[in-house]
Amino acid sequence: AEALAVSANVTSVLVASNLRRAVETGTLALADRLAKTGEQMFIRSELQEISRNLDAVSLAPPLSYPTAPRDAVATALHDADLVFDSLYCADGNRGNKAVLGHPRERLARFADFCFGESKVGGLESLQQNNGAVIVAVGHSLWFKTFFRMYIDRAVQHELKERKISNSGVVSFTLERGVVGGRMLYRILPHSIHILHGQFV
Repeated sequence: AEALAVSANVTSVLVASNLRRAVETGTLALADRLAKTGEQMFIRSELQEISRNLDAVSLAPPLSYPTAPRDAVATALHDADLVFDSLYCADGNRGNKAVLGHPRERLARFADFCFGESKVGGLESLQQNNGAVIVAVGHSLWFKTFFRMYIDRAVQHELKERKISNSGVVSFTLERGVVGGRMLYRILPHSIHILHGQFV
């Protein structure tokens, strides 16, 4: 589906990896919100898991989303008022990750995305309001690598060394600024909060 306009009462943007399990998890967990607001979940290939295992391969072609989540979610949430024809926007899905590509490139693109460097509808207006809130549904190794990349090297933190459990929820603030003519990003360590789950 094409990107829809974001309504005025939505204060954050929902995004998910292009892997089926992430789309399913995000839809199931956020079904009440999705039904109430009528907003979309944006499928982003930048969030695809960092692994060469078969379960980290995306079967969804570029500009499309996995078809299985619709059936699985409809079965689990038979009474949910979700409009599947427009629920997912796959404008940000570039298809399966490059076999020889470095994950750092995708991590950096996602950081850019969080600051409005994207065509996703509504993200710019949210960003102008003291920063956009991004609800990202992804994978434990991806997030561990993201924390390693953007938490200062001198800072010791468990999220840099261990993975969060399945369905875990972590909140944090990502900042950016120009240093020496380069745009750099960082995660503020004091802003990190484990809201659900544990380390594994």
